[in-house]
Amino acid sequence: MKSNTIRLNRRKRSGSHIVMALALATGLAVAATGFAEPAYAAQKKNKKDDKKADAPEYSDEFRELYAPIAKSYNEAPDNRAALAPQIPALVAASTTPDDKKAAGSLVYNIGVISGDEAMQKQGLTMELESGKATSERTAQLNFLAGQNAYRAKDFAGARTYYQRALDGGYTENDPEMLIAESYVGSQEFPKALEFYRKRINDRIAAGQTLDRETILRARTIAMQADLVDDATEFTEYMVRYYPSTEAWGDAIAIQRNYGNYDKPELLDLMRLAARTDSLRTERDYIDYIVAADTLRQASEVNRVAKQGVAAGLLRNDDTLVMDVLAESDRRMKIDKSELAGLEADARKAGSKATLVTSAGDVLLGMGRPAKAEEYYRLALTRPGVDTPRVLTRLGIAQLDQGDVSGANETFAKVEGARKAIARLWGAYAAQEAGGTPAAAATEDAL
Repeated sequence: MKSNTIRLNRRKRSGSHIVMALALATGLAVAATGFAEPAYAAQKKNKKDDKKADAPEYSDEFRELYAPIAKSYNEAPDNRAALAPQIPALVAASTTPDDKKAAGSLVYNIGVISGDEAMQKQGLTMELESGKATSERTAQLNFLAGQNAYRAKDFAGARTYYQRALDGGYTENDPEMLIAESYVGSQEFPKALEFYRKRINDRIAAGQTLDRETILRARTIAMQADLVDDATEFTEYMVRYYPSTEAWGDAIAIQRNYGNYDKPELLDLMRLAARTDSLRTERDYIDYIVAADTLRQASEVNRVAKQGVAAGLLRNDDTLVMDVLAESDRRMKIDKSELAGLEADARKAGSKATLVTSAGDVLLGMGRPAKAEEYYRLALTRPGVDTPRVLTRLGIAQLDQGDVSGANETFAKVEGARKAIARLWGAYAAQEAGGTPAAAATEDAL
């Protein structure tokens, strides 16, 4: 017989002592070796002293039943038909804590080899309840029990085991994130996102690098659950810590798809898309043009249409594009001729907030952010002003002038439906703080 199997002297019935060693890394191997006669004799003579030393205590019935099962397992571990029928008797005979610990290890391994989840659970429960596992092993067992419960869709049970594993110092395989995923399994999405949020904020506070996959997973959970504010929050983390054309395009697409915005809000989103080089499709350019509106922002419409053609996403022989370019050219001349009068009316005492705001809007679209800032600040002093809209565009005007800190302060004041848009602009402003001022059209470029 091979040396790694249990040898039992049947004439003496107790001629070998059982030891189990379970390798967590594979979760499969069961190694059992016989004990030399002197060791067993010493145990028999000094039973009380051995108890003090915490020597394993196995019942005679357990010894007799365990040996042939372990032998069969070591010789043919995947022979479930032969092994499974013997388990109930072994479990029934496991009366001492050491019986339960050894039996639990064996039962779990047989369950793993045979793919029997119930048997795995039974084995893990026995070993945990034995109270004989080391603290490190107990933490590992709790993790395995958590995995078993998760596969059984017992998500509350899985969380309990994962938390016990964490409390026991087990950190492999990231039990904390598995707790978060268990909340996804039970469709408690806000609770899941709290774990992801904590992970991200803890790393920020510790000055550690954020894991890109963690952010993306949190954003995906939020989007699937239609939690728009949360999706926006985790999208903001992406553009702040992993800025790219793709990240910005995704961030803006989420707002467009979930924000249910009107043209003025959409316009400011598309302005951000242009500045982050994330106008990626024909639809992006068309949406931008429609939101800007040739009658209101002729200069901006003209500029965007030409950029779309240059990017190869709009065709200048397309009827729509031809009409847009022709009409915006015509309106640009009118706007320039009427600009002085518009500014004069806007500056009059008692001028309405809408008129003053329009002056700022025209100037911003023309690429004159400094002048636009003047009128936006004036508009904020008028009764009935659309404060979120004006603050958003004031921040854009400041950013277009390179006033990053001023823009950030302004964007932070935006509340209501535009808050998510302003937060993305704030993230872009923070990005620009480390580089060159935001690229904006100048009047000469028009």
